Amino acid sequence: MKSTTREGSRPLHWMLPVAAAAAACGASAEPPSAVLAASHSFSFTTPPGQETHWCQYLRLPKSESGELLLTGYQWTWSGLHHWSLYQTVGELPTDLDVDHPFDCFAPGGMDHASAAALLIAGDPSGERSFPPDTGFALHSEEVVMVQAHTINPTSVVQNPTLDIQLALANPRDVTTRLGLIQFYDPYIVVPTHTDAVAQMRCRLPQDVTILRATTHQHIRGTGVTVFLDGAGGETGTEPVLESRDWEHPTVLDSELRVGAGSYLRTVCQYHGDDHDLVIQGQDKLDNEMCMFIGFYHPALAREDGGEAFENCFQTPLPGGVGDAFGAGTQSCAESLSCVRGCAPADAPRPSNGGVNVGACWQSCMVDSCPGASAPLDALLYCVRQQCAAECSGTEACTSCVAAKCGSQYVACQAQSC
Repeated sequence: MKSTTREGSRPLHWMLPVAAAAAACGASAEPPSAVLAASHSFSFTTPPGQETHWCQYLRLPKSESGELLLTGYQWTWSGLHHWSLYQTVGELPTDLDVDHPFDCFAPGGMDHASAAALLIAGDPSGERSFPPDTGFALHSEEVVMVQAHTINPTSVVQNPTLDIQLALANPRDVTTRLGLIQFYDPYIVVPTHTDAVAQMRCRLPQDVTILRATTHQHIRGTGVTVFLDGAGGETGTEPVLESRDWEHPTVLDSELRVGAGSYLRTVCQYHGDDHDLVIQGQDKLDNEMCMFIGFYHPALAREDGGEAFENCFQTPLPGGVGDAFGAGTQSCAESLSCVRGCAPADAPRPSNGGVNVGACWQSCMVDSCPGASAPLDALLYCVRQQCAAECSGTEACTSCVAAKCGSQYVACQAQSC
């Protein structure tokens, strides 16, 4: 990815529009609440024949309550392909530059971006509003990241521009908080010039209404299909969402209502290119993703399992809702033998905005059948919690697993595909 020379960035402005007029003739009506409009504009230069991804950090305005509720947004662009807005994760540098754009795909460029975009739009202009009395909570003075994607197929320099306005309300004026679903499959393997499949299934812990549901893949993605499976394990056959273009995924305009205990099952398809082997990761060019994304309400608080649900944590983890990660034919016992042959560093490790998993471990999980991942994850979680020291290269591992994780081991050995 070649970056361009930026032309310049125009400053960020915070505007407080005048609220609607109070009742006429001196009537004693309570003044309506004002909405803070966070407006940002910037421009840059794209040389002939180049594709660019420019990013820029933005600091949101200060709120005395400590929160701002995003209730809608509008935009206008010229010369772009699409734009998106990400929340940031991890500890940001103290000298963070919020005044100038940078190449998103330069080394470390997306290290602080969440895995899923909070907002994304491809039309040259538009306006979106959440349903009345709903909003997504952002922190006072939170730093977010805007990404602008340009493609210049011409023989002349282009100067794209982007103008964004975020409608931010006071928390006391919004009765329904929105959460953000970012179901993320940590196991994807795409061999060279070969079709491949990844999937995950995520249980809904309560009745929810999902807004603007969509999907996310990278450049080898050929399609995503999302099914609604019953609480009793009944397999859904009619998709609730389908995307066939990784660059322009389908976004549902209608609400998706999902009952407690049911599952959203996401199946992602790929076709490999010249790369030897592509696995799950955040790099658009070198890795792949499989995600289901959408705002939802009522939002689950973190202490009630909100983070585990929104990210489809695996079932053994506290609040975990994810299983059926495999798309192959290997049983739990066969998959256990496979992962035991992987280097310890290949085991899943959470990171900013995603999960780092080695290629060996990902291959073992993708090759497992859908029913194998739940008992395998339960056994591996027990071993990590109860026998980590004994299973770090000592002969005591087998006896520890038998004593402390015996039921999980038996269940894994008994599972068949």
